[in-house]
Amino acid sequence: MRVDGRAFDGSTSYLTTAKHLRAVAGHNTTWFSTFTPVCFPHREALYMLMRALLLGGNCFFLSGTFVSHIAGKLSGYKGACLYITLSDTYLVRLLFQRTAVPTFSHAGYLFELLHFNQRDDLYVYRISKDSFSMRFFVFGVDVSERCGPLSNVDFAYFIWDNFERMSAKQYALTLLPSDLDSYSPTPPVINVAALTSPILLCLKHYRAASEGWRDGANCDTCVESYQSIVRSRCDCTHSADCSCRICLRQLPSLFASALDVYTRMVHNLSGYELTSNTTYEQFVHAVGSEETDIGNLLPPEFPEIRIWFRFSHPTFDRRFHRDCPGAGEWDSETYRAFSDVYEAVDSLVNDEETYWCHFCHRGLFFPNSCPDPLHLN
Repeated sequence: MRVDGRAFDGSTSYLTTAKHLRAVAGHNTTWFSTFTPVCFPHREALYMLMRALLLGGNCFFLSGTFVSHIAGKLSGYKGACLYITLSDTYLVRLLFQRTAVPTFSHAGYLFELLHFNQRDDLYVYRISKDSFSMRFFVFGVDVSERCGPLSNVDFAYFIWDNFERMSAKQYALTLLPSDLDSYSPTPPVINVAALTSPILLCLKHYRAASEGWRDGANCDTCVESYQSIVRSRCDCTHSADCSCRICLRQLPSLFASALDVYTRMVHNLSGYELTSNTTYEQFVHAVGSEETDIGNLLPPEFPEIRIWFRFSHPTFDRRFHRDCPGAGEWDSETYRAFSDVYEAVDSLVNDEETYWCHFCHRGLFFPNSCPDPLHLN
């Protein structure tokens, strides 16, 4: 199955993020939200089943009515959804009937095939062991690269952002290796010993409350179906100014806002580009990361660095964009030619007072531009 026509890109970038975040904010800091189960039937049996998936090198997570039940949102459940990438692993070949074995055992668990839709890579199994027995709806998702346990969290967010769009809150269960520091992100090196006692994560994801109800990404049939399900539980007037709990959009939390800033600074460094909105701090961070292509760190007129500015008045010791508070009255322009790209980047890092605006801390090497001061906070 492809999600919105796309395969999942296996990644391990969040491990690098974790190390950066813990170095700044403390060892126990996490970059995702979790919930505490209010009940957890079959906890040990489920944990050992998920551990078997992890040891098999699979990328996966659990959701569905069972996970909503243990989060305290539903009074009962019919089963669990298992999302798993279609990597070439032994268990994936069995689950998706590549070997045409409808009943099989794995790690002491009995898998009985109840139904399947091969076109959509959807298979329904009853999985049991001793007193444990539960129905699992298994969805296979195409993956562009082979990925494994290091991508479990990224995989959950990929599905939440692109596939499960019908609820304001999403819940999932997955596992993470117990020792994150024992992995090298590129290429991923798995320490098998850390997989034997993985960490159980109860993930929670908030969406805007109107998504799914009036989400343009869903077809009309999906929207109508969702409305018919939840209409009895809300007082939606279907008007443009409706303030019911489904249509009322939620503002992002402080954590979500900080996470967005941090993610853009750490995760997207490989696609970093120097623009008129780049601050000196962001530029220094990109240079120090050693993950950014040197060509994306150069001003637009390289091999010359030309700057447009106004001095401060009356001391003339600081430089500003002409529209920035503190700028004097006389426009100035100067340039310096460089023969080496690394020398140019070093100058931009080491000579902040020459090349960067003293007020907004953005580059002076873009012609006469400065953001509105009201948007700098």
